[in-house]
Amino acid sequence: MIVSISVKTETGKTSIFNNLSIEQCIYLPITLVLVMLSFTVPPASADYNYDGVPFTDQLDGVKQGIVKGGVYVDGGHGIGPSPYTQSFNVPEGTVKWARLYIGVWGGNEKKTGTVAVTFNKEELETLELEGEADTNPNVYCSGHGVYWIVYDVTGNQATGPVDAVATTSGAIDGRVYGVVLVAVYEDPKGEEVQYWINEGNVNLHGPGWSGEHGTNDEAVAEFDGTVDVDKFAAARLAVVYLTGTPGLNNHLYFNDEKLCDGDNCDDIANSKQSFDFKTFDVTDHLDKKANKAKFELGDEDYLHPVLAVLTLHTEAEGWSQDGVPLHTIEHGTVNGGIYVGGGHGMEYTTAYTQNFTMPNGKVKWARLYVSAKDTPWINVSLNGHMLGNYTDLIGNPKVYANYKPDRGMYWAYYDNAAEWIVNGSNTATANLGSEVGLNTKSWGIMLIAVYEGGDEPEHIEYWVNEGNLLLHGDHLPFVAHRNTTNTSFADIIDQDDVTDAVLWTAYIWGSEESELQPHDTLWFNSELVADDASDGAGTDDQGSSWRGACFDLDKRNVTHSLARDNLVSFDRGGDSLLCPVGAVLVLKRAETGRTVQLGATILPAVSLEVNPDAVDFGTLAPGGQSDTQMLTLSSAGSCTIAVTASVTDSADNLFIDGLLLDSDSWSAFSGSIANGGAVDAGVVLDVPDEYAGVGIQEGVLIFWAETV
Repeated sequence: MIVSISVKTETGKTSIFNNLSIEQCIYLPITLVLVMLSFTVPPASADYNYDGVPFTDQLDGVKQGIVKGGVYVDGGHGIGPSPYTQSFNVPEGTVKWARLYIGVWGGNEKKTGTVAVTFNKEELETLELEGEADTNPNVYCSGHGVYWIVYDVTGNQATGPVDAVATTSGAIDGRVYGVVLVAVYEDPKGEEVQYWINEGNVNLHGPGWSGEHGTNDEAVAEFDGTVDVDKFAAARLAVVYLTGTPGLNNHLYFNDEKLCDGDNCDDIANSKQSFDFKTFDVTDHLDKKANKAKFELGDEDYLHPVLAVLTLHTEAEGWSQDGVPLHTIEHGTVNGGIYVGGGHGMEYTTAYTQNFTMPNGKVKWARLYVSAKDTPWINVSLNGHMLGNYTDLIGNPKVYANYKPDRGMYWAYYDNAAEWIVNGSNTATANLGSEVGLNTKSWGIMLIAVYEGGDEPEHIEYWVNEGNLLLHGDHLPFVAHRNTTNTSFADIIDQDDVTDAVLWTAYIWGSEESELQPHDTLWFNSELVADDASDGAGTDDQGSSWRGACFDLDKRNVTHSLARDNLVSFDRGGDSLLCPVGAVLVLKRAETGRTVQLGATILPAVSLEVNPDAVDFGTLAPGGQSDTQMLTLSSAGSCTIAVTASVTDSADNLFIDGLLLDSDSWSAFSGSIANGGAVDAGVVLDVPDEYAGVGIQEGVLIFWAETV
């Protein structure tokens, strides 16, 4: 007897078909045929295991020690197509140990493919991704084809702005969940840091539809060794998850204390993009003998904790009273344009909203910036999509902090904004926390977006510099003044081709000086380009200007001052406090008749795959029941899908009456699958006692998928 499964698409629905006499489906090309049948710890085994690799219940401690310098942990930015680029900004120093991690969705554990990675312009080894047959020591594969891939990049000695590019190929789905870099570096001027780095790929899951794999609902990361709790001023726990689903509960504990992401304590892995990278302050929960993080599944279907890094700091990590100097984080060319916008000035509020009008075009790169003071967290959304909730405002590498450690001034960025930007009107909202004694405020939200095409595309070259270097007098809380700071745009070639050069600058906390006070000034290559550059002017929601806004975003033409190496200088003048936070240089060049080859891979909104593609129930008699055959249903589209089933046959209702899914009639079958997720279903044929047919019998099992 043979049953086939097919997938079809009608208005609003997608189906997956199993058909031994395989049906051609005119809507969706997906077929499934059911044919009845400080010291570095030595690496543990990385052979595929459904429940987890190298262990099913814990992450593997691969590195621990003490360093004078720091441990850099950063990455992102959520599931996306190949090739996938992630930017980093590694502190200066000598890299002693570094690993680059790549999360890849395989579609299911049967499919195979490859991943090729370029890091800091160096081509790394291309790795084979072999699913359930994988034995590569650099590849952790578990569940239904979820990969966490490890590269040793210590020898690259990458510092400053660095890009990693991951390119997948083969039969795998190939989308990338995210890319993360962990680097231990020495800096003679740095603090002392004790650290533990744990990695792996544990598949936390419930019983699923079939119950074949049982339940794996808890995992730990152990940080062994004694701790001098009096020596360290701060403790940070950074964790990374894959495949989390917003709205489904899951929990994170440190030494049995439940950790919270702002006021969210029960859905830590809550990104809509199947990738979560979060940092927590665990200073108050530190134990002197041994420490442990625990991941709990809750009611998630599948959840993969893949990285846990604990760092102890003799100083508040990453914090300086004067902040961080502006530095280049993005440089490139585009045939299109660059949008720089924001404002609109200071508000004492816990909910600051800013509107942007984005020109037509395809966004290539973007960052959304939020300023805030006197807040315990910064939680930001763009067009209704949550970009992230930053709760560790001192230790988070995506938050620049200065002024005071307990009442800081923050300039935070979100590098996952590009996918939610639309042409035309956009709205960003920053939700800020408030506590007794704090005057919570924001000066403004700023968006920088590079786009291709558009209504009037131009060939431009651009540099984006960011930071939050605070200029100030010698008044409290400072012991000395700091009057100036610089940032640079270096190594500009072919200056004779430049037809226009524009400099954008952004300040917070500026104010208008009186005529008798020295004005703050802005210089470009020793030429004065603005007097009272940060005058504290802003615009309200109606576009009216007003003083006291403490936010300044302006552009100025610097074409005639442009050189190969360019220096921008900020002088506070009579401002008691002034904080440059951004500088963008945009060059337009004469047209040269260049051409660009275009291509795109479009993912379907609804895509369902079923494996295996044939099931043979064998030889059965009336009243007999077959063994259970397992099917894996995988969502390869961009949306969460609801799945149901239907059956047809030409065997006198043999399959209509006798086919069971998950021990129940196929007509009762239903479930949902998140994008990038997979579920199992058991299929059985129960031949009716009175069935009179003989010989080979055929039928069709159809799985229908529609967006939720």
